Amino acid sequence: MLIKTIVRSSIVAVSLGLLLMAPNAQAQPPKDTIHVAVTFYDFHPDGSNPEFEVNPGSGAGRHTGMVAANLNAQSKPVLGPTPYYNCKIDKWFKPWAAGDFKIPNYTNPAITTCGNPDSTVAYDTAFKNIVIDTFLVFTLVPGSAGTYQFIDQNFFPLDGKGFGNEVAAGAARTHNYSFTMEMHRQFKKVPNMSFIFTGDDDVWAFIDNTLRMDIGGIHNATTDSVILDNISGLTNGQSYMLDFFYCERHVTGSSIQITTNIITPQPVGLNLYSHPQVDTLPAGDSIFYSGTIVDDTGAVRPDFAALINWTLRPQGTQSSLTNAAGPGDTFVAITAYTRYYITATFTDPNNPAKVFRSTDSVWVKAGPPTRVVIESDTSAANPRVIDPVGSITLDSIINADTVYAILYDKYGNRYGLATSAAWSSKDPTVATVAPIQGKNYAGVIGRQTRDSDTTYVIATQGAFTPDTVRVILKRQETEIRSVCMMPSEKEDSVFIYFNGPVNWASSSIGPTTLFRKRPGPGTLTSFSDLKAGTPTRVSDEIIFVFPSGTFVAFSDSMTLRLPIAPNSRVFAANYCHPVPFVKELRVLPNPIILGENKIPATLKNPGDPDYGVRLETILANRFTGTTSNPGTTGSVTVFDAVGNVLFSSSSIRPDTKNDPTGKKLYIIWNLCNKKGTRVGGGTYLARFKLQEKNTGATWSGQANIGVKTKK
Repeated sequence: MLIKTIVRSSIVAVSLGLLLMAPNAQAQPPKDTIHVAVTFYDFHPDGSNPEFEVNPGSGAGRHTGMVAANLNAQSKPVLGPTPYYNCKIDKWFKPWAAGDFKIPNYTNPAITTCGNPDSTVAYDTAFKNIVIDTFLVFTLVPGSAGTYQFIDQNFFPLDGKGFGNEVAAGAARTHNYSFTMEMHRQFKKVPNMSFIFTGDDDVWAFIDNTLRMDIGGIHNATTDSVILDNISGLTNGQSYMLDFFYCERHVTGSSIQITTNIITPQPVGLNLYSHPQVDTLPAGDSIFYSGTIVDDTGAVRPDFAALINWTLRPQGTQSSLTNAAGPGDTFVAITAYTRYYITATFTDPNNPAKVFRSTDSVWVKAGPPTRVVIESDTSAANPRVIDPVGSITLDSIINADTVYAILYDKYGNRYGLATSAAWSSKDPTVATVAPIQGKNYAGVIGRQTRDSDTTYVIATQGAFTPDTVRVILKRQETEIRSVCMMPSEKEDSVFIYFNGPVNWASSSIGPTTLFRKRPGPGTLTSFSDLKAGTPTRVSDEIIFVFPSGTFVAFSDSMTLRLPIAPNSRVFAANYCHPVPFVKELRVLPNPIILGENKIPATLKNPGDPDYGVRLETILANRFTGTTSNPGTTGSVTVFDAVGNVLFSSSSIRPDTKNDPTGKKLYIIWNLCNKKGTRVGGGTYLARFKLQEKNTGATWSGQANIGVKTKK
């Protein structure tokens, strides 16, 4: 509402003087304009709102006490002790919500008490509004050190917006009246700060959540000011909030003038720059980063640059940043095959809740190669860790091995294959080395003597640091695999075949230390009896023990490591036949009478149940390992007559109490189905599945279980 301008010259003069002499809160020349964010609430101009477009009559003028001394938790004004057509002020500064059919009743004398009960109406749009977020442009007071003004003697910022210009008596008015506005601004207090306002209608200004300017009511343009140095409890250097609320509630004029050095440019963003601008960086190189803070005038704020903090992810690598804070930082790449994230963070010192971040990422690859490393394969389990071979051993049965030349940078990052590698041996009479055709990075090391010896193999490429691997030869032996079991009338036999002469010259290995056998028939009494190309019969259960104490397997899983003459070979015994895995299946007792039979004590191991049927297998000439680590494992599944699974267990185990050889494997079925219900009489099928760990050999078999009921 604008009737005429009233200027309180004494207040304005004193306050403006303080503003002009106040030290600027920013450390650079003030900008000419500032864009300050505000929010408007345009109310429905249909005459249904009893608090807007009120004819104040004799009540026109300034009213204090319309709002409380403090804001609510949402930083909005609440009703004060002396209302004046503002009983529903809680709806003035928030979006409209449908469903409210109550309006205040301002029948005299209730205009200053809100004492009348609300009236119920047939519409819920009395306080309907449209929210409009925008900004006001404040301009610098010429010659000041940072004092800004917003002046508009015809303040109708919502013309043509929101609900549009109001209509009275069927005719459109020239402006959009009936609106409220709020502004919130964080600031840091310095000496000589002031806030001066002139205008209409209702205006309230809160500093630090406390009412400091109270110009309520429908009135002509009115002036008031707040001098912050006069407010007890405010401390220089501390941050506070300015909350400002403005209302235009009555035609026909609207004016506003704000003069203050509280409203200064505020940070609104952080820009991050990098040089060079790359996505991939070789180890050993670096990137320089700089950060700038931009305020709401679009200006760069160097006074805030020192408050930028720098962080690097991931941590724990050799790559690093040189600074923790400041306007610039340098990322130094060392550890490769990692994507790094460099983040600049700025926290507004005037408003710690306002945090700006900007992040750049860069992939670090290996730097230029500087050295060759000989490794056991071409895979890179961890390309950031060098994995040199160190030494290669060609034992009694290995004549050749392949190693690979890999390039690394000076930081230990894998660069790639040494595609131009050159290979050499210090003593080619012991072992030679040559690249695979078309794959110079692969070096094949070949034995050149059957005796124990050692030499070194070298891989080079250009001027890079070469690598050396030690080659260790053990006395030449051959692994014999053509060993099988042959069924015979009296016992199973092992036959071994050679196609070259057998050399027993080693004095450290003799018939007494090389093998032992269980008592029983057999034609082999000494390894001297082995003849090239001639089948030789061996006892069915024989253990060969080398001086190292290594056990060599049984029967058809046997693997012999025997010293033989150079270039001898073993050929397959193609007429061998498979040997029975299991000698016998047993079901004890069978049949079983429900409710009567118990497991005999002689067949029980500690922890076995008393009642049930023992399902047992007896292995044939098979070493089963130990009790804690059995060489043969298996499972048993029991089916009913129609194929339903009644019982299943994979815990078949050796009978350690009754069979120290470990050949008896068993499990006990308690005659219950999977639900725990006892089965009835009939015939059931037990299916066994076994596997030997050493050879992988498998066996399956089945047996019937007879179950009878009591007579």
